[in-house]
Amino acid sequence: MPRLPLADWQAEQARLTVFPMPDAVTRSANWWQMVTDNQPDEITTNPKKGSGLIQGAFDPGKLILRLEPDRIDWVLAPPDPDMGELAVAREFPTLGPAMEIIDAFSAIVEKWFRRDDLPAIARMAFGAVLTHPEGDRRTGYLRLPDYVPVRVDPESSDFLYQINLPPVPSATGIEGLRLNRLSKWNVVALKLVAFTVAGTAVQAQPVSEVFAVRVELDINTAPAFTGPIPRGRLVDVYRELVATGHSIAANGVGVIAQ
Repeated sequence: MPRLPLADWQAEQARLTVFPMPDAVTRSANWWQMVTDNQPDEITTNPKKGSGLIQGAFDPGKLILRLEPDRIDWVLAPPDPDMGELAVAREFPTLGPAMEIIDAFSAIVEKWFRRDDLPAIARMAFGAVLTHPEGDRRTGYLRLPDYVPVRVDPESSDFLYQINLPPVPSATGIEGLRLNRLSKWNVVALKLVAFTVAGTAVQAQPVSEVFAVRVELDINTAPAFTGPIPRGRLVDVYRELVATGHSIAANGVGVIAQ
């Protein structure tokens, strides 16, 4: 099969993770409101542990900010699914077209990176989960060899291919900064089952089953870099991580692995 254009992939999730320098303790529950210009729906903090969870609606899903002593996560995820809608739609819960969603998420991330109250950052990672619907598992397995250097028997099941490609120097020119390129490939199924209760008997009736090729991307700066990443280059590094993720989703790992 020909490889899919990036426009054909759907985004299940987009994520930014940053690891502050050990002595950088700045955390703010106000960041969510500052970058979205809206009030969050939920704020949970634990001052004793130095952690927090701030989340709220962010079209077309929900935006989550997790604060921990050793890391900060921004996650854009689908809203909590409605089982009735899933049964009718017969498709995976996603945010929408991958390129549009990543662009919208990146606008938030880059706005945050430009703030003056960020801690010094030692490492960062861009993550995304992308899916492409398939008619059945067999069709998905026939598509996988276009992206991974493995021939998969289409009658197989439970296939998972994971690889971390050799680190490469960052194109930003930051001395010592290298990129890890981790991806996981598989075919997933979403099964919806209706349960009928009659007295003490419970009967399960399949409602629908849908399939998709799925890739999880984790493009990150290698831990050997002592940091911090220069504050004025945070957006540049992030954009390089995103572009690398785009390349893997478009070309697979067999093409770019040397």
